[in-house]
Amino acid sequence: MRAHSQIILSVITVAAYDLDRLKTTLNSYIGAPSTVEFILVYPAKDIGTKTYISKFMLENNLQITIVHDLGLGVYAAMNLGSKASMGTYLMFWNAGDSCLLTADLINLTTYLETNKPIWGFTQARFSWRDPQKLTLQNVRNFVLQRGGYVSHQTQFVRKSDFIDLAGFDENYKVAADYKLIAQLWKISESSFCNLVVVNVEIPNFSARNNRVGRLENLKILFQVIPFKFVIRSLYFILFREFDYGLNRISKMFLRVRKK
Repeated sequence: MRAHSQIILSVITVAAYDLDRLKTTLNSYIGAPSTVEFILVYPAKDIGTKTYISKFMLENNLQITIVHDLGLGVYAAMNLGSKASMGTYLMFWNAGDSCLLTADLINLTTYLETNKPIWGFTQARFSWRDPQKLTLQNVRNFVLQRGGYVSHQTQFVRKSDFIDLAGFDENYKVAADYKLIAQLWKISESSFCNLVVVNVEIPNFSARNNRVGRLENLKILFQVIPFKFVIRSLYFILFREFDYGLNRISKMFLRVRKK
């Protein structure tokens, strides 16, 4: 067991009956420094994951803290993992996410020790869209000016501030990480670690969930984002909603014509 003072970063991963994708994340843990702890949140009934994790830890001489998911949703599971953490900073990965290089976690902990940020982002490579080089400015513009969405997998946050903000709002099914990011921006400017690249992998994201996410973003806009950004954000959000509706009508029209 590592001493509390030695752990800089806690990487929390939530998974459920998703071993194939989880293996990618677990392999990213190998070679990490002792200043990083890993916490896996999964259902107690997921015997396949339980069996594999035990074997993985033994073969790689790596300790992973196990927390059993209570089945209250992904954000509740992430909050549960944070309560079991001992790191000064938190980072949240889903099954399938990983670092681009083995040295990335070493680079990140060095960055956190040296700069002591409140929160911030790393570079990212997304599997569901073309690679995009993130910078602090374009992430800020994307969130505050466009009411946009930035994945929690690329974000690190100081645990004490995460706790002060009550973690992820479990009332949100899709966009709780967006709300947390907007709240953190009210506390301070974000930091940006250009040395680290996180591969963000996502399963099939249904059109319904995508729509729920956009509507929840709109709700968060009025709750959290500073007023000076609200009008601009509303413009982009309403434009996206109009475009979404137009595409739906076009697809319906094409189906009718084919018949």
